[in-house]
Amino acid sequence: MADADPVEESAETQETQDARLAKLEAEQAEQGGKLDQILGLLKGGEGKAHDAAQEHTEEHLDRSSTMADQVRQAVKDVRAEEAQREAEEAHKADHAALREQREKPPRESASGFRGRLQRAMYGGDQ
Repeated sequence: MADADPVEESAETQETQDARLAKLEAEQAEQGGKLDQILGLLKGGEGKAHDAAQEHTEEHLDRSSTMADQVRQAVKDVRAEEAQREAEEAHKADHAALREQREKPPRESASGFRGRLQRAMYGGDQ
């Protein structure tokens, strides 16, 4: 059992450590590149997000903020809904009336024997 030369072992250990270190450095460089890409994407969308947020805030500020104005707007909305509902009901009623008129049987003729008999019994046109 001969022991290996310590100098040779340290050289082999040094080579494997160098290889491992090179591999780690390459992985870190790759990860750094990916992080730079992510940060670039995030910074690019930052301006758009800021503009959208500012627009949203301005819309909120343009709205009336007093309670009385909010109540007035709510009342207007409710009245508009009621008016629309009433218009729909009137439209349905018109259609129902037209349908009833179409379904009525035609009036019988007042001429002829039957008409004379009816006028004699009931007097005149009914």
